[in-house]
Amino acid sequence: MSGRRLDVLVDLQRGSSLDAETLYAQLRLSASAGVPWTQGLDALEGCDLATACRPFATALGEAGTARARYLDVPLLADRSELVLGRVCGVTDVETATTVVEVKHTGEAADVMAELRQAAVYAALEGKATAVLYRSLAGAIYRVAPPPHARRLVRAVLGAKQAMQRRQTVLRRRQLRSWSPAVLVLDIETSLEGSAVLEIGAVAVAPASGKILGAYHALAPGVACLARADRNATGMEYASYGFEGVDCAAVAAGQAALLAEFRAWSERWPDTNVAQWAGRDAAMLGLTQRTVRDVRDLYCGWLEAGGQDAPHKAGSSLGDAVERLFGVNVFEPHRAFEDAVATAMVMLALSFFGQE
Repeated sequence: MSGRRLDVLVDLQRGSSLDAETLYAQLRLSASAGVPWTQGLDALEGCDLATACRPFATALGEAGTARARYLDVPLLADRSELVLGRVCGVTDVETATTVVEVKHTGEAADVMAELRQAAVYAALEGKATAVLYRSLAGAIYRVAPPPHARRLVRAVLGAKQAMQRRQTVLRRRQLRSWSPAVLVLDIETSLEGSAVLEIGAVAVAPASGKILGAYHALAPGVACLARADRNATGMEYASYGFEGVDCAAVAAGQAALLAEFRAWSERWPDTNVAQWAGRDAAMLGLTQRTVRDVRDLYCGWLEAGGQDAPHKAGSSLGDAVERLFGVNVFEPHRAFEDAVATAMVMLALSFFGQE
């Protein structure tokens, strides 16, 4: 800051009950928004906003900013209007193409977490870029929103629900011998089972429940039903939420579809793979990894009398989610939703197993 701006800060501090750091944050935020802080009794008056924080304005390069836009975004199931949860928050600054998060945090702060927050807000708002402005460090970061931001948030919601449920499952024990990160995956296949139509996956740390990444892809030639029609019947692939499948296009694009997924999975090269029964990992070419069957974990929990479950309790993924988490948190038969649900069961029961 120049001497002029320091003088402004000193003048503002006189007679105020706020500490200098808080005032500095207000001044910075006011400068980035282009209007003085007006909340409560600590409104800033007489600020020279034209010269305060000029480097920020230059880096942003846009006019017409607006402050404090409230977000309330529903997370809908892939196949229906079922609301699985909501994302609520307030952006600090927005322009026509950018969401800006202003953080007044020190060196010990998790910068990557702050960047993820800005990027997710930008994606949910349909903005091209996200900017993180760290006022204490005087640092400005610009990032592109992640391609699967909404799905990433959906996975985080599921993980949080699972970690809460973990505290109450029967016979909590030592964490099983999972790798530090696990790729939980699910696929939907053609009716004869020879081709992959859809891939969904989440990378998760089983000890902490932290979501490390999310992935979703449809094969070329797969057309999804409109949301209003996704419970339609009488069509060959309606149970998947697909309007139709061009088998020739699927076959032509199969190698590229699988190669793209395997490239993503190599971000975690030594991890276990988790799935709900089936042969998903084999069809995706992950035969060199240790594959964990979450259905076996769940059935073992049932056999041990989990939640006083009857011996012949259902062992489908839908049965497991309903028994562990209740209804209206999952709608099956789309790859990403099934992957999240499998991860939720895995996390909830991670403490059940070997001593």
